[in-house]
Amino acid sequence: RFVLIDQSITGEGGHYLSYARAVLDSAAEEGFLPVLCVNQRFCTANGLPYRIYPAFTYTSLEALSSFRLSRSSEDGDRLRYLWGGVIKPAIQRVARTVFGANYGKVRAHLFPQNSVSQKETKEQSYKTACFAKDLCSLLSLLRLNKEDIVFFPTISVVELRGLKQTLQRMGENNLPTFRLLFRWSLFRGRRQDYSNELPALGYIQDNFRACEVLYTKGILRFYTDSDRLSEQYNLFSQCMFSVLPIPHTQYPTINIRHEKKVISYLGDARIEKGFIHLPEIVDALSSEDVQFQIQANYNIPGGEGGIAICRKRLQQKKNVMLYESALDAGEYTSALSRTDIML
Repeated sequence: RFVLIDQSITGEGGHYLSYARAVLDSAAEEGFLPVLCVNQRFCTANGLPYRIYPAFTYTSLEALSSFRLSRSSEDGDRLRYLWGGVIKPAIQRVARTVFGANYGKVRAHLFPQNSVSQKETKEQSYKTACFAKDLCSLLSLLRLNKEDIVFFPTISVVELRGLKQTLQRMGENNLPTFRLLFRWSLFRGRRQDYSNELPALGYIQDNFRACEVLYTKGILRFYTDSDRLSEQYNLFSQCMFSVLPIPHTQYPTINIRHEKKVISYLGDARIEKGFIHLPEIVDALSSEDVQFQIQANYNIPGGEGGIAICRKRLQQKKNVMLYESALDAGEYTSALSRTDIML
């Protein structure tokens, strides 16, 4: 059996289900029996040719960002927008000018990454325990063996801890191979700044080092989806990360030409992807004959800090077409075919 576990699949929106289908269909062609394990909220109007198990309480982003799940007040949202979109970038520009080549050394002190409150720590522990419980129940139901492959196409360190706890309970006899794909960057700065940020990421290093025995025995295998990301993760332990290609099943499409140039932002509305800068980008190009199409669905309930107020500002722009819900594969392909410039 080839068991794909993606706790972030709740429906057809986004890339999660499209990715899973491409992988499972290929697994079936190779002679595996495909099995899909998803979030408990999973709902789709289309029948899928796999055995499906709705097993998980939280998505990966909910587990990783549990302390940001409650919907923020508009005032709080505005403050986060001002900090992330205005104040912090201004401080960074001044610091780069003042410290020059030494900026990387002082960055960790200006913006510490390990200032996590006790409440957040307790909530992360709860999410880990919840994931471990869901996974343990699922594996007991599936009764897998060493001939099977379990693939996580989206997983975080929070869930890695839960997986390790589950495997410790089960013992190591007759276990399948668990193949784990990590998608998120660990560092904020450029490559030359990595060494300065490492001390603040000790909890990540501890979790990967705790998996070294299972890695050596071939029970765990680790991947990312790019060379640069694998380079980051390989700094933390003896567990080596390889690169998995993104499954691409779409034929090339002909770009649809328009009178106006179309500038697109596609994907979840996330701070790390620069969403909070979009209102300023639209304003800066207000004198140009361009049209924007922007996907603005939240990746967590209420959105990350500053995202909701940015979306309100974009709603007021005449030359902006907003998609406020996740796009399925067909809608995403159509939006991409209309694009002249991708942000």
